[in-house]
Amino acid sequence: MSRAQPWPVDAQGRLAPLIPTRGLAIQRSGVGLCYFHWRVTHCNRREFEARNGRHHVRRPLAEWGDFLDSLFDEPGVVLSFHLPSCPLARRGWCSGCDASGLGRTPSGAAPVAPPVPSPAVPRPHPGASTMPAPSPARDVRILRAAREVLKSYTITRTAPTALSVTGGTRPYTVTVDPGWSRTPACTCPDHARPGAPWCKHIIAALLQEDDLRCQLLELFLA
Repeated sequence: MSRAQPWPVDAQGRLAPLIPTRGLAIQRSGVGLCYFHWRVTHCNRREFEARNGRHHVRRPLAEWGDFLDSLFDEPGVVLSFHLPSCPLARRGWCSGCDASGLGRTPSGAAPVAPPVPSPAVPRPHPGASTMPAPSPARDVRILRAAREVLKSYTITRTAPTALSVTGGTRPYTVTVDPGWSRTPACTCPDHARPGAPWCKHIIAALLQEDDLRCQLLELFLA
């Protein structure tokens, strides 16, 4: 990645990550503000997505540095990067995370270019759902079934991470992660089959809930 200006430095004086990682939290801090501003919600070897509330950006992987530069839009604003495993990343300031090594050699001396995708042996990015190759007929069938679930079933948010789906032969529970660090799951038999795509209950639940709807992007981008 060639750049005309120095690579961004975080609030602790460490280099920002060279490549995005799913779940990475980016905190803007400065005079009068300190909160998590963006979180990487999807990334692969070609592009990344980041979310800020209801807003999200989708850009080529090579524009990661330009995206970070765009976050310095106010004088005195600095960024802090929190790894997906950071236990404090959802509660407030943390000075312990060091994400500067992401995308760099073990010594940290020289940056490495983002990996080039191999069309012969495609591999999912870390944390992605394990799904079979896209099938237009399969996708249409699942979406049609999800639409019937929305029309005929009752979907109730029983907890921040759980939804109850009733109205079929038996009730099922859809488990979600609002922070998008884990893929959705369902207790139905279809979802339990090895290599099965997201079931109709998961898709219907994500469609119904405003704060979860964006997670459907992973189904279509995987």
